[in-house]
Amino acid sequence: MEESSKRSRRKAHGRGWAGLWEDLRGSVSGIYGRSSIRHRWFFMAVVLLGTGLRISRLGDAVSYNEAAAWSDHAHRSLGLLISDLPLPYHHILHDLLLRYSTALFGIHPWSIRFPALLAGILLMPIFYAFIRNTFNRHIALIALCLLAVSGPFVEYGSMARGYALTWPLIMSALIAGRHFVKSGNAISLGLMALCCALAMWAVPTVVHAVVMVYLWTWSMVADRYKSTVRRRSLKLLFSAVLFVLLTLLCYAPVLAEHSFAALIDDPSTLDPTWKMFTATYMDRAYDVWDYVTGTAPAPVCVLGLLALAYAAYISAKYRLLLVALILGSVPLVLLEQQVASPPSWIYALLVLHIGSAIGLFHLLRFLRGKVGPALEMDRPTLLASLVILVCFGWWTLTGTRAGMERFPEAPLVAEWFVRSTEPGDHLHAEYPWDAPMAFALACAHADQGAMTKGGVSTAQQYYVVGIVDRQTALGIWRTGDTRQADHVGFQHVLDLRDVQVFKLVH
Repeated sequence: MEESSKRSRRKAHGRGWAGLWEDLRGSVSGIYGRSSIRHRWFFMAVVLLGTGLRISRLGDAVSYNEAAAWSDHAHRSLGLLISDLPLPYHHILHDLLLRYSTALFGIHPWSIRFPALLAGILLMPIFYAFIRNTFNRHIALIALCLLAVSGPFVEYGSMARGYALTWPLIMSALIAGRHFVKSGNAISLGLMALCCALAMWAVPTVVHAVVMVYLWTWSMVADRYKSTVRRRSLKLLFSAVLFVLLTLLCYAPVLAEHSFAALIDDPSTLDPTWKMFTATYMDRAYDVWDYVTGTAPAPVCVLGLLALAYAAYISAKYRLLLVALILGSVPLVLLEQQVASPPSWIYALLVLHIGSAIGLFHLLRFLRGKVGPALEMDRPTLLASLVILVCFGWWTLTGTRAGMERFPEAPLVAEWFVRSTEPGDHLHAEYPWDAPMAFALACAHADQGAMTKGGVSTAQQYYVVGIVDRQTALGIWRTGDTRQADHVGFQHVLDLRDVQVFKLVH
């Protein structure tokens, strides 16, 4: 593409914050002005539907990682929260927001999920805006429908984990990168670095998406410009350096408390080896595929892949994005010698949904040319979008997924404990029931020390025994009670489907 002169570029795009704000207002007003009333109403209906699906999941039973995020970090001191190592259940930025959410609304399953819910809702208009400005409004609406009812986005958009925070940040970084490609505004690069650093503060494994953002932005610069590509590439390099510095600043308390090696190595996993990687990567990759396609029928997934392949063939912009996704993932996976858990790869679905929407749009345009060339493109787009909402929404609501373990019995045990015991009595539980029980007791307004070890000699001791986990009251007592006794007995006091409660009797 031939470059325009400096004078015309400056006239089209202002510099600094003023230029960025002017471009943003122009983009928003342009989107609104170039949309039909049907399109605007349908857009709002899709966002409301997606919001409703996510809100409907707020009452689901908590998982272990959700409960541990609160019990191990969010309700403790601020210094401990921001300086502890990022673990699978400790996403620092998310847990920081979770802390203030529970302080504002109290301790409930929905309040610990509130930050993720807001991020999941915010993702929808940001996702639409990126696609609309990069491709067109028809592709944007189709992709938005896929996003609104997509099972992984609905599930983790209403779960107290940090993954949902990364999605709007990554999409915002892509929007900032696109603005830099069009305008050369350095402020956009600063915002892109900030969004990527905050995403890394939420979940470190999002580094794959960050590399994708920078690779796509650079490839767009190289594809669009010729004489100024070197200067723009240097600006992009400075943005990458700024991203690294901002990320280190976010993790400064962690680095002050721990070493850099401890920060980049997950202590909860075994040291990766090439032999272990080659033996397990296929299984881990299948787990990712099984998760992201778990609620959609296999023929639909195949059609989606065909649409994606056609989109990569027909659209240079999408082809560059897909290549950036691959190059941002595969080399890092080989370097790390491990495939991250399925939730870490949900961001890739954003790119795949765009490809499916592009393929479907071109199919609709082809059919329109054969059936009714005079028909407005809005009509087949809205019809196809409605079919997507109905079908994918139904599959998301009714489809089965090999998901994470949840603990619906924990609130029942907590309510029984508060109702049936005396202040000062203690409840004991082992993994995986310890964190869910601690959270459930907090929701039930039990004494703060109800699950602390020891206690006064007159306190009654109760033991939560997981049946599926093959636990025993005696085993839990031997693990957690240092007192010596010649003989102890246990009285069965509560029986639920997956858990039993026993009372210590001497």
